[in-house]
Amino acid sequence: MDMPDADLDQDAWQASLMRVAKLICDRGEYLCIILKVRASGVKLRLFNDLKLDGEMLLEAGIGQTLRVSFLHADASGVTFTCEEAIDVAQFVAEPSVSRKRPVRVCLRHPASVVFRKREFSAEIVNLSCRGICIETSASFYVGERTRLSARLLPDFDATVRWKIGNRCGLEFDNALSLAVFADRTSAIQILAHANAQAVGDNDEVQEYTF
Repeated sequence: MDMPDADLDQDAWQASLMRVAKLICDRGEYLCIILKVRASGVKLRLFNDLKLDGEMLLEAGIGQTLRVSFLHADASGVTFTCEEAIDVAQFVAEPSVSRKRPVRVCLRHPASVVFRKREFSAEIVNLSCRGICIETSASFYVGERTRLSARLLPDFDATVRWKIGNRCGLEFDNALSLAVFADRTSAIQILAHANAQAVGDNDEVQEYTF
């Protein structure tokens, strides 16, 4: 039976938050919400059913990271302990900066972009609720309009906001909800993991399509 937090230790929760973050493990990066923080750990809301064994990395805001390990779960959330004590005041003060940049999930996934009535192949590098970074040979100009399509993602109408070499950033016309963003990025990473496992387990590659 899970024990309430107060029975586990005397380190009371010092702050309640609703901060979007990501939990990084050996299977990928997964969206979460930081609900509470104390010196010894954090309480999270997870969007996905994850295997919570071993040490993981919690990345919040503009890159603040904590090494965390699963402690217990109950109806109020999932509690993790931290390898090093958290400076709660500093942690809580950080959101005013972090809200300017949405959490980005890094993954590799094939896509295609259409502009000037031509279709080009692309590869997703990372994405957030509001935009996406891709690599493509398409000769975009900043400010151009395009449409991006990829398996397991909705189609996006977007505007090119920056370009460096073959890498560019697109801003979506319509942002994804956190729930949809978490679900779709999880599905992409599950697919990638399944295909990688199939390559390792079989001489002949079997591709899962889900």
